[in-house]
Amino acid sequence: MTRYCTLFGLFLLGASATQAAEFTPNGSLSLTQTFYGDSGNYQTTNSHPSAVLNYQFSPKWSIDLEWDRSWNRY
Repeated sequence: MTRYCTLFGLFLLGASATQAAEFTPNGSLSLTQTFYGDSGNYQTTNSHPSAVLNYQFSPKWSIDLEWDRSWNRY
């Protein structure tokens, strides 16, 4: 049993050492413009923009924001 606990303790030390690497905050912003045409007799919207923002502040904290102009346009 002691051998098992020792091996498990070494595993935990190795896992914590890999997590101790330096973290660099990062993020991305994407913009999209979608164009539509006519589909038979049904007229669709001409275009709509959308944006997505992802940012990771720390290993445990991040934010994801998404916006699309076509929401609530029926």
